[in-house]
Amino acid sequence: MRDPLADPEPLIRRVYAYVAYRIGAGPDAEDVTSETIERALRYRDSFDPRRGDASAWLIGIARRCIADAALRRPAPTT
Repeated sequence: MRDPLADPEPLIRRVYAYVAYRIGAGPDAEDVTSETIERALRYRDSFDPRRGDASAWLIGIARRCIADAALRRPAPTT
């Protein structure tokens, strides 16, 4: 099977663009992008090219990382 992260640079840019669109550019987006790539490296054997391309797979992981990051953030005070 082809390694979904064989050419990581454009994928990292794509994930960061998606994350920055969802939560805003900056350090938080960088952290979520990093976490996304770390999870992808850890679970790269789960990638199935029949279900979509590597970019779509990474965006799915990024969606979960964004949700996890939101749960970790303290609630705003009023």
